Amino acid sequence: MFKLYLKSAFRNLWNRKFYSFLNILGLAVGLATSIMLLMWVQNEWSFDKFHEQAENIYRINSHFKTETEENVWGTAPGPVKVYARDIPEIKKLVRINFASGVTISDKASERKFYNNKVAMADENFFDVFSFPFLYGNKEEAMADPYSVVLTRKTAEKIFKSDLEEIVGKQLISNGETFNIKGIIQDIPKNSTLQFDAVIPMSYYAAMFKAGGGNGQWKTIDTDVGNYTFSSFVELSNNASVSNAANKMSSKLKNAIGDNGDFNIFFSLQPLKDIHLISADGNSSSATQVNIIMLVVIMLLAIASINYINISTAQAIKRAKEVSVRKIIGANKHQLFLQFLLETTLLFAFAIILAMALIYLLMPVYNFIADNELAFSIFDSSVWKITGISFFATLIASSIYPALLLSSFKPIESLRGRIKSGVKSGTLRKGLVVLQFSMAIILLIATLFMSQQMEYMKNRDLGYSKENVVMVPLNSEARKHLDALKNTLNNNDAIENTAVTSVTDFSDIDGSTGDLDWPGKPKNSSIIITQVYAEKDFIPTMKIELLEGHNFFGTPADSSSFILNETAVRQMGLQKPYVGQEISFHSKKGKIIGVAKDFNFKHLREKVSPLILFSFWNIKNQLIVRTKAGQEDKAIAALASAFEKYPGEEPFSYSFIDDQFDTRYKADEQSETLFEVFAGIAIFISCLGLFGLSTYTAQTRKKEIGVRKVLGANVATIVSLLSKDFLKLVLIAIIIASPVAWWCMKEWLQGFAYRINLDWTFFLIAGFIAILIALFTVSFQAIKAAISNPAKSLRTE
Repeated sequence: MFKLYLKSAFRNLWNRKFYSFLNILGLAVGLATSIMLLMWVQNEWSFDKFHEQAENIYRINSHFKTETEENVWGTAPGPVKVYARDIPEIKKLVRINFASGVTISDKASERKFYNNKVAMADENFFDVFSFPFLYGNKEEAMADPYSVVLTRKTAEKIFKSDLEEIVGKQLISNGETFNIKGIIQDIPKNSTLQFDAVIPMSYYAAMFKAGGGNGQWKTIDTDVGNYTFSSFVELSNNASVSNAANKMSSKLKNAIGDNGDFNIFFSLQPLKDIHLISADGNSSSATQVNIIMLVVIMLLAIASINYINISTAQAIKRAKEVSVRKIIGANKHQLFLQFLLETTLLFAFAIILAMALIYLLMPVYNFIADNELAFSIFDSSVWKITGISFFATLIASSIYPALLLSSFKPIESLRGRIKSGVKSGTLRKGLVVLQFSMAIILLIATLFMSQQMEYMKNRDLGYSKENVVMVPLNSEARKHLDALKNTLNNNDAIENTAVTSVTDFSDIDGSTGDLDWPGKPKNSSIIITQVYAEKDFIPTMKIELLEGHNFFGTPADSSSFILNETAVRQMGLQKPYVGQEISFHSKKGKIIGVAKDFNFKHLREKVSPLILFSFWNIKNQLIVRTKAGQEDKAIAALASAFEKYPGEEPFSYSFIDDQFDTRYKADEQSETLFEVFAGIAIFISCLGLFGLSTYTAQTRKKEIGVRKVLGANVATIVSLLSKDFLKLVLIAIIIASPVAWWCMKEWLQGFAYRINLDWTFFLIAGFIAILIALFTVSFQAIKAAISNPAKSLRTE
């Protein structure tokens, strides 16, 4: 029986080659796109879940709360290690302090590698986190302050010998010799913690103590003024998260005493949430994943609707076939299985084509999404995603057409009396509206995303980022800064130079609450971003001063401060600001200027308080403003000048423009992906519309022939066949517009600086949808209108 069903299914698909092709193509494109997107969604959801105790691991977040605001950092002070010892809910606590830009070489310094990321971690690091050891003893790897554990990739690039032989060798990092105690598997891409090597926290603790500590705190276990440790706890099974956090907060308050400025406390954030939800609760990344998941559902729904529409449109053609089968003994159950098998067979062809498309398009997708996803038929997770997509779409698409086709009454069907509901195609019309509504929503979203990205790219940031080069300063260059700057300033291709602590202008970090001023109300402290800046910083970056003057480059600068507008406003100061006294890190001085607010974070965030000062020697970066069109000449001059002051690391540079491109890369990728999604959704919708218009033209060919004989011209017939479909698209536009308006309103709330909800975009999207639909339908309408009426009327 099954063999007969299968043979019949093949025959029916072959007899309707055109519609079978449309169905297979629409389903294949929808499935291929959805599977690739689901792979990305699964990857985003999988972050940090590979750790054995992932469900019980939490990050300690620090909260600084006043009456007016609350700042949250994903870090904690060193003493949390001590606090955790007496808290029964906490099984283990590990602190990590990351160091970037570290140079590592072999013992002979013959093979040097730069810009490595090193994690300085407590001895129980590998007990809390599941990073598998390939070689070495995990229990002894972190016992010695001068031991180091390397990732496989790092070990292989430094040493040419077998991995097993590397354990026991030595390497050099920042002038110190470390003994290699272990090699671990490379860090998975879906890990929040990324590093090249791990050294014990005991090494960092010894260096901290040898350097005199931090003011009154001489060890990392007592320093409550330095919130630089990424700290994680492993809780006991079924332990109360809030109780553990409250007990740690209580111990911190006992250590710092009465702090009238801030209410400081801890919270615990699940490790598995960190990738998608920031410490302050911002869930924009999680929202993006949910949006992509919604897009997957929409694409699968559009593909399913295509199949339902085309299948039900052909129901009348198959009515007599069903009736004859029923008369000769076939029951409804058998017919249902027959049509279900046809659908399954068609889906099998679609999934084969979809997998071929995925193999072809995956490199393009990875390029657009900046990802490294791989599609392998040997990967169980790939089959899981494919199976979910396949069966969800199959069930959604097959049940109704199979029920409909198997339910015709033989006598009525043979007499040509089929239910008017089937003839009118009310369901098909509703599905076409739903299909195009989803496609139009994606199209509108794409237009808004594109405009928001353009707005962010072209927004006046408050300083000039064009033609600005940033060069890391090595120790030798720092010793000869005046000579270096004089050499560069005398070059015709260079406009100005300055020295600063800023390493990334698109995300300036380094915040503190250590700011005081006369008349400061209790509980009114602010978190302020601190930037070391000399006298050339403001003119080089072309920052506008609203009041006062710049630094003079004299010793008096050490007690002078420049604040931005937001800082003086949140401090509650009254004009004139210049001359008012403040204390910053216990250094007393005066405000000499107020800078116009400039954006130094992502445009999702409002401008926050900022202070420029010069009493610390934090000279990390050289800023060079080149003359327009002479960037290459300026870079050559920089390279030549730095050759005189060689350091451990080679000369390198980056443009501020590139920093901003990197900062907004994720948003640009979302925009590009939505453009692709909208295009695919419209393409699949048009396939269905094309199939329906073809079917309509075929079923009305005799009517068209009669109308032509009676004098109807091509335009009249095209209008006759097109207007019903265009009405459906217009209804889809009316339905989609308010839904898209609400979605975009919610999406734009994630940006502190954003475009307005302009109805022009809705009109443009509607116009595009109508044009595409008109082109799709008109192709068949024109073909039917210009056909010879004698052929269609020959059998009458």
